Amino acid sequence: MLGLSLVNTTVSGNRARLVGGGMYITGKINFDGDNADVDVVNTILWGNRAPVAADLFVEPTVDNTTVNADHSDIGESEMPVGSFNDLGGNIDADPLLVQPRRDAHLRPGSPAIDAGTCTGAPADDFDGDTRPNGLECDIGADEFVP
Repeated sequence: MLGLSLVNTTVSGNRARLVGGGMYITGKINFDGDNADVDVVNTILWGNRAPVAADLFVEPTVDNTTVNADHSDIGESEMPVGSFNDLGGNIDADPLLVQPRRDAHLRPGSPAIDAGTCTGAPADDFDGDTRPNGLECDIGADEFVP
């Protein structure tokens, strides 16, 4: 079994000409016909650009791929094949980044604040701020500090 994990990651502001500006899952990750698990935990996939499935796209030829989403904010997505496991705590809302496509920090009032899980989260965010800074860990690379 092959696997890919994104944990407390923010993917925003990327662009693709056709599909999957944020994350494009292709058959190349499971070229031996093995099952491929993609774990997306406490991750923001939002504000990317593509004509179709701007934030997450699974190529139609990878029908044995499973995307496991846990406490993540996933915007526009399309999975013609494979399976999507909603493990709970997921949202589909503008994460209110300070400057979408340029700055992964969360603004006050972001729905990602305290909406994540601390299970498996790194102890610090990308600025070195301790997690959690509120009741729960935040979704994305930033732990909001007022």
